[in-house]
Amino acid sequence: MFNKRKYFISLLLISVLIIFTGCSINKNVKTDETEEFTKSLLESNEKIKDLNFYFRKPSLHTDLVYDGDLDEEEFEDLIDEFKTLIDIEFMEKIGEKYWKGLRPNGFNIYIHKDEIRKDNYDYLLESHYRKYRNQPDGPDNIDGYQTYTIFDPHISPEPK
Repeated sequence: MFNKRKYFISLLLISVLIIFTGCSINKNVKTDETEEFTKSLLESNEKIKDLNFYFRKPSLHTDLVYDGDLDEEEFEDLIDEFKTLIDIEFMEKIGEKYWKGLRPNGFNIYIHKDEIRKDNYDYLLESHYRKYRNQPDGPDNIDGYQTYTIFDPHISPEPK
């Protein structure tokens, strides 16, 4: 009886340990570029309350906490800001550090009004690498993460 109890308690403790320590599929991204970009963006736009980068295969993501609603001009301003950071060279660095050299295929900005709510966002800005694997690089083949689509999940599942 003692062995069964000890076995059960050990199994329970291991299960709890696994749940609380290593089940996250997100890897926090901390680079000089993301730290500097975050600091600059928070200082230049008082409506942005928080910004966190993370990698989840196969894309780079960020959670951005914004104070209130955004209008079209504010979306465009955010996109322009992120275009200064997110390019092929930067994404290759992320791939080297977080994904064994493979370049992320996209970048997603999850915008939360007032606070981060897990698996729930108010807007999504996304950009994908538009290149086929076996084709050469060229202006007809890639845009280098420069085309963004805006989603508002409360209005329509269709992109703007």
